[in-house]
Amino acid sequence: MANKSIIEKRAEKFKKTESYRNSAFVALLIMLATSPLLIKKGLSSTGKFAELIKKHADKFNYNDGIFMKRLPFFIMTCVSSLGVILSSRNTTEVKDNSIRAAASQITYFGGDIIIGSALATLSDKFFKTALLDKNCKKSFINKIIPPIKPIKDLQGKNKSIATGLFWVNMLSLFAIIGYGVPRFVNKMIKKDVQKDVSTSNLETTNDNILKYPNVFESFKIINPQTHSLK
Repeated sequence: MANKSIIEKRAEKFKKTESYRNSAFVALLIMLATSPLLIKKGLSSTGKFAELIKKHADKFNYNDGIFMKRLPFFIMTCVSSLGVILSSRNTTEVKDNSIRAAASQITYFGGDIIIGSALATLSDKFFKTALLDKNCKKSFINKIIPPIKPIKDLQGKNKSIATGLFWVNMLSLFAIIGYGVPRFVNKMIKKDVQKDVSTSNLETTNDNILKYPNVFESFKIINPQTHSLK
């Protein structure tokens, strides 16, 4: 096999997967183009699918875009992230874009809620505060991640501690997105590049051995007793 650079090899891999990525992109476009028709049909028909659409129709109300619900915004950002992942040129970029997108999505849409709920739970337990909303709507999510009372509704000690925990929450998110994720991705990319370089060097060595199979025949073993060539 001819000796090729890492860039050429990655370009070949990118070319081989081009058809799969194009197919996935076309499927995504078809889904986006037909989804409004399916939603419209669901709103004007009956059945389980129609009931599901009508039940959650209020979450897709764009009349007031300033206060867009989390669900449609989450779906919108997921689709845009999927487009970035599909445009990746190699497996390293796929992992890079996937990790960044997943970390951003989880942190933005659930990070503050999860961290804030955990901090409020610890505060109520150890500092005897009342930050958790005990009168919240009973649901599976609220049972796992108890919601917090709005800071504006708190008074005195509860408000002071809640304000401090809010900034602890924000700093934690900044550390995850601004330091933790880039550091992890940097280590991953460095490891992949070192692996590619090692593989390329190994293949180069193997190519030279195949090109010059008799290179070691010129070296003869000398008999130390007779000083003659064996």
